[in-house]
Amino acid sequence: MVASLCFEEDGVTLASGGNDCDIVLWDLVSFTAICRLRGHKDGVTGISFLCTQTQPRQQLLVSVSKDTLLKVSHSSSALSLYTYSCKILLLIYFIFKI
Repeated sequence: MVASLCFEEDGVTLASGGNDCDIVLWDLVSFTAICRLRGHKDGVTGISFLCTQTQPRQQLLVSVSKDTLLKVSHSSSALSLYTYSCKILLLIYFIFKI
């Protein structure tokens, strides 16, 4: 079951995440799957595209899951760049009231 959807700013790519623990990037022109990002151990509950301000611009995908992990991946290469424990992020939030 799909739990989260997000469009890339170009309007051509859609990311979907759900109970299968994977994120699938879809090409909305050809209606085909571009790639599958794996790595979460439980259902994906949220996804969002981020665009960096660096040159050349990079499109990143942030995902959160019931496994309490936040993952940052490079959307075009499906390479996982960073993994954070959401428990640590919540602790930092409550300590510093960010």
